[in-house]
Amino acid sequence: MGMLYLRGKTWWMKYYRNGKLYYESAHTKSEPEARRKLKSREGQIADHKFPGLNIEKILFDELSRDIVNDYTLNGKKSLERLEYSLKHLSAFFSGCRVSNITTDMILHYVLVRQEKGAENGTINRELSALQRMLTIGSR
Repeated sequence: MGMLYLRGKTWWMKYYRNGKLYYESAHTKSEPEARRKLKSREGQIADHKFPGLNIEKILFDELSRDIVNDYTLNGKKSLERLEYSLKHLSAFFSGCRVSNITTDMILHYVLVRQEKGAENGTINRELSALQRMLTIGSR
Protein backbone atom coordinates (compact mmCIF):
# COMPACT_ATOMS: atom_id res chain seq x y z
CA MET A 1 0.00 0.00 0.00
CA GLY A 2 2.62 2.54 1.06
CA MET A 3 6.34 2.76 0.64
CA LEU A 4 9.39 4.23 2.34
CA TYR A 5 12.23 6.16 0.79
CA LEU A 6 15.20 8.20 1.93
CA ARG A 7 15.56 11.96 1.50
CA GLY A 8 19.03 12.74 2.70
CA LYS A 9 19.30 10.80 5.95
CA THR A 10 15.60 11.00 6.87
CA TRP A 11 13.01 8.37 5.94
CA TRP A 12 9.82 9.50 4.23
CA MET A 13 6.51 7.71 3.74
CA LYS A 14 4.41 7.67 0.61
CA TYR A 15 0.85 6.33 0.79
CA TYR A 16 -2.61 6.72 -0.68
CA ARG A 17 -5.79 7.84 1.07
CA ASN A 18 -9.08 8.01 -0.83
CA GLY A 19 -7.16 7.75 -4.09
CA LYS A 20 -4.94 10.73 -3.30
CA LEU A 21 -1.19 10.41 -2.91
CA TYR A 22 0.36 11.72 0.35
CA TYR A 23 3.99 12.27 1.25
CA GLU A 24 4.98 12.58 4.89
CA SER A 25 8.24 12.61 6.79
CA ALA A 26 8.69 9.77 9.26
CA HIS A 27 10.99 12.07 11.30
CA THR A 28 13.50 9.30 11.85
CA LYS A 29 16.79 8.02 10.50
CA SER A 30 15.91 4.42 11.43
CA GLU A 31 14.24 2.28 8.77
CA PRO A 32 12.49 -0.07 11.25
CA GLU A 33 11.02 2.93 13.10
CA ALA A 34 9.88 4.46 9.79
CA ARG A 35 8.28 1.13 8.81
CA ARG A 36 6.37 1.08 12.14
CA LYS A 37 5.13 4.62 11.52
CA LEU A 38 4.01 3.72 8.00
CA LYS A 39 2.12 0.66 9.25
CA SER A 40 0.52 2.78 11.97
CA ARG A 41 -0.57 5.40 9.41
CA GLU A 42 -1.96 2.69 7.11
CA GLY A 43 -3.89 1.24 10.06
CA GLN A 44 -5.38 4.65 10.84
CA ILE A 45 -6.45 5.03 7.22
CA ALA A 46 -7.98 1.53 7.15
CA ASP A 47 -9.91 2.23 10.39
CA HIS A 48 -11.04 5.65 9.09
CA LYS A 49 -9.31 7.31 12.04
CA PHE A 50 -6.90 9.46 10.03
CA PRO A 51 -8.50 12.86 9.35
CA GLY A 52 -5.56 14.20 7.34
CA LEU A 53 -2.28 15.99 7.84
CA ASN A 54 -3.76 19.50 8.12
CA ILE A 55 -5.55 18.54 11.35
CA GLU A 56 -2.19 18.05 13.06
CA LYS A 57 -1.25 21.69 12.40
CA ILE A 58 -4.34 23.45 13.82
CA LEU A 59 -3.63 25.62 16.84
CA PHE A 60 -5.87 26.35 19.82
CA ASP A 61 -5.82 30.05 18.91
CA GLU A 62 -7.38 29.32 15.49
CA LEU A 63 -10.24 27.41 17.08
CA SER A 64 -10.83 30.16 19.62
CA ARG A 65 -11.32 32.61 16.74
CA ASP A 66 -13.63 30.11 15.04
CA ILE A 67 -15.87 29.72 18.09
CA VAL A 68 -16.17 33.49 18.55
CA ASN A 69 -17.16 33.77 14.88
CA ASP A 70 -19.68 30.96 15.33
CA TYR A 71 -21.28 32.65 18.36
CA THR A 72 -21.36 35.99 16.54
CA LEU A 73 -22.89 34.57 13.34
CA ASN A 74 -25.54 32.67 15.27
CA GLY A 75 -26.35 35.64 17.51
CA LYS A 76 -25.80 33.72 20.74
CA LYS A 77 -26.43 35.76 23.87
CA SER A 78 -23.70 33.97 25.78
CA LEU A 79 -20.87 35.52 23.73
CA GLU A 80 -19.75 37.59 26.72
CA ARG A 81 -19.58 34.44 28.88
CA LEU A 82 -17.62 32.67 26.12
CA GLU A 83 -15.05 35.46 25.98
CA TYR A 84 -14.57 35.16 29.76
CA SER A 85 -14.02 31.41 29.38
CA LEU A 86 -11.64 31.89 26.45
CA LYS A 87 -9.54 34.31 28.51
CA HIS A 88 -8.79 31.53 31.01
CA LEU A 89 -8.47 28.78 28.41
CA SER A 90 -6.10 30.88 26.30
CA ALA A 91 -3.86 31.56 29.26
CA PHE A 92 -3.28 27.81 29.53
CA PHE A 93 -3.63 26.43 25.96
CA SER A 94 -2.49 29.36 23.78
CA GLY A 95 -0.01 28.30 21.10
CA CYS A 96 -0.76 24.62 21.67
CA ARG A 97 -1.59 22.33 18.78
CA VAL A 98 -5.09 20.92 19.12
CA SER A 99 -3.82 17.42 18.42
CA ASN A 100 -1.60 17.74 21.51
CA ILE A 101 -4.45 18.59 23.87
CA THR A 102 -4.84 15.41 25.89
CA THR A 103 -6.93 14.31 28.84
CA ASP A 104 -3.90 14.80 31.09
CA MET A 105 -3.54 18.42 29.93
CA ILE A 106 -7.23 19.07 30.58
CA LEU A 107 -7.00 17.53 34.07
CA HIS A 108 -3.95 19.68 34.76
CA TYR A 109 -5.93 22.73 33.59
CA VAL A 110 -8.73 21.83 36.03
CA LEU A 111 -6.24 21.52 38.89
CA VAL A 112 -4.63 24.87 38.05
CA ARG A 113 -8.04 26.58 37.92
CA GLN A 114 -9.08 25.02 41.24
CA GLU A 115 -5.84 26.20 42.85
CA LYS A 116 -6.66 29.73 41.66
CA GLY A 117 -10.01 29.49 43.44
CA ALA A 118 -12.34 28.96 40.47
CA GLU A 119 -15.63 27.25 41.25
CA ASN A 120 -16.36 23.88 39.66
CA GLY A 121 -19.33 25.31 37.73
CA THR A 122 -17.08 27.95 36.18
CA ILE A 123 -14.52 25.34 35.21
CA ASN A 124 -17.27 23.18 33.69
CA ARG A 125 -18.44 26.11 31.54
CA GLU A 126 -14.88 26.67 30.37
CA LEU A 127 -14.52 22.99 29.50
CA SER A 128 -17.85 23.15 27.65
CA ALA A 129 -16.43 25.99 25.57
CA LEU A 130 -13.34 23.88 24.87
CA GLN A 131 -15.54 20.96 23.85
CA ARG A 132 -17.54 23.21 21.50
CA MET A 133 -14.28 24.49 19.99
CA LEU A 134 -13.12 20.95 19.28
CA THR A 135 -16.50 20.09 17.76
CA ILE A 136 -16.33 23.11 15.45
CA GLY A 137 -12.75 22.20 14.57
CA SER A 138 -13.67 18.62 13.69
CA ARG A 139 -16.14 19.90 11.11
